[in-house]
Amino acid sequence: MVRKGQVTIFIILGVLIVLFVTLFFVFTSFEPQEPATETQAAAYALIAQCVEDVATGGIPFLASRGGYYEIPPGYLVYTEEYNPYFTTIPYYYNEGAMTVLSEDELVTQFELFLLSRIKQCYNSTSESSDYTFKELRTEEVTVSFTDYAVEILYDSHVALVDASSTTAISPIEIVLPSSYYSAYTSAVAIAEEQSSKGNIFCITCLTNYKQGAIENILTEEVSSDDFYAIIYAINFTEESTDATALFSFAGRYALAPEAEDLRILPIADQTIVIGYPYTYTISATKSAVQFSDNSDLFDIDSSGLISFYPDENSVGTHLIEITAQDLQGNFDTVSFYLEIKPVASPIDIFYIGTLAAPVGQQFNYTLSFTDEINTTLYYFDDTALFDIGFTSGEITFTPQKGQEGTYEITFTATTQDGSTAEERMTLVIY
Repeated sequence: MVRKGQVTIFIILGVLIVLFVTLFFVFTSFEPQEPATETQAAAYALIAQCVEDVATGGIPFLASRGGYYEIPPGYLVYTEEYNPYFTTIPYYYNEGAMTVLSEDELVTQFELFLLSRIKQCYNSTSESSDYTFKELRTEEVTVSFTDYAVEILYDSHVALVDASSTTAISPIEIVLPSSYYSAYTSAVAIAEEQSSKGNIFCITCLTNYKQGAIENILTEEVSSDDFYAIIYAINFTEESTDATALFSFAGRYALAPEAEDLRILPIADQTIVIGYPYTYTISATKSAVQFSDNSDLFDIDSSGLISFYPDENSVGTHLIEITAQDLQGNFDTVSFYLEIKPVASPIDIFYIGTLAAPVGQQFNYTLSFTDEINTTLYYFDDTALFDIGFTSGEITFTPQKGQEGTYEITFTATTQDGSTAEERMTLVIY
């Protein structure tokens, strides 16, 4: 005889078993499946390519801003002549204080840059595909540097959703050959040397840092009535693009009061072109001083003014030594390099005209030139639709809905020796 209590227990156990089986199938149906199709492989490759492309473009961009993606805590606003855009160049030395970007901050800034652009890259490209991405968790990225590479581990935390399955995208590891970290450590070393010397710095000593991937170190002065600064640009080989990049930072120098010892303010290395007048005024911490020089190119006047016309016979790099002496017989001497170059060869961009870009389809175009160019070019544009490759001249973007219309876009290409060319594009998005 089966008792009533036993029947009730069997019924409860049966209900629990049915519930357990139901929940098992519900939850397992959301578990991502292992990649097994060409579509899944293509989606993985798409994200990997976006990681590589964004990182490759980020190296010269971040280098030009001293490693910062965000606005630096202390910076110099810099605008090139004939260029409407400005750059924030961080101070690595600021009137006696070391203000360099730390290695941890260098990593953080690079990671922030990647996180701001990678997802947008693969989401916009996948819009025309037969699959979509489903976000499971917030994306994560880890960056580390060596002297010869940038190492990136990117986990999108997304799943590929197509007609038959939901598949988790595995983390992606990219290693880009790059001298980005070497340029950064050179910048730190220069700032540390500056800090050890106080408010005086040997510009010609920068030759000590021209080694390995560091091809050159450019300098430019920026001054006003209340401050004096030098912009340093470390020109380094970027192996990931076979191009060169500039790691830029600045040093700000305190203007000494009249009562202090006689000092000539730091003089940046100068580069000029023959056939154009060259003028430069040397400044010192005292006003009643006499200036002299050791050069056969010119004679500095008593007020510190240098003025002359460089010609073909003066082409080359000259070490100039300037001496200042006050009424009490105190004197100070500084040196700088004056490079005199021949007239730059003109550059001319091929005619572009009117191009069409359908919404949802990737648009690609690369600027080209009428003659072969044997120097590094830097490219700029005046549109918010895309960012042209800083040293490649490549344009790659996917027009979005709402961007339909006709756009007049101007491109500027500039060489290191100062040659500049412009060309307009009429872009019709439909």
